[in-house]
Amino acid sequence: MCKVKGGMSAQIDDLVNEHYGVAHMAQAMNAAANNNQGNGSYRSGPGGLIYEASKSQFTHNNTGAQSTIKIQNGVITDITTGPIEQPTTKTNEGIKHDNEKPDLSLLPREFLDEVAKAMMYGEKKYGRYNYTGGMAWHRIIAACLRHVTAFASGEDTDRESGVSHLGHAGACVLMLTVYYKRNLGTDTREKK
Repeated sequence: MCKVKGGMSAQIDDLVNEHYGVAHMAQAMNAAANNNQGNGSYRSGPGGLIYEASKSQFTHNNTGAQSTIKIQNGVITDITTGPIEQPTTKTNEGIKHDNEKPDLSLLPREFLDEVAKAMMYGEKKYGRYNYTGGMAWHRIIAACLRHVTAFASGEDTDRESGVSHLGHAGACVLMLTVYYKRNLGTDTREKK
């Protein structure tokens, strides 16, 4: 691992010390990179902090609880518990506590466009939000499967609407999700 540069040393030390009560991790990284003791490791204190450059990770035994911390691409991760949220108070960037919320930016535009086209066709044919009135779930499941099997058979677009079969299938999954989450319609799935 290369040396930690500039203010990153202090940021890593502050963050890891805050979470684990272990100070001077960035200095240990630099010492291992500079000294290359054996395999690029650095030990600080009696049984305390160990940095292994070959793995780009720290192991420490603080009050009997051992943790392994890895720093990669500027992200500090506790191998047991996952990424450690880095404070943004040292920059001019605002704070947004949305780590547990779904990241809708992960949904690809192509998918959203095709599902929207199918929903727009349904709006013209049945009325806006008509599906929220609910219906037997098996009807939506059957429509979804018809669109998926048509696509699997080589047919890209629905003949009636001119919209992608995948867009229609996505719209069916959307409707079923709304039914399931809002307890709408009648759950007519076969139960075992």
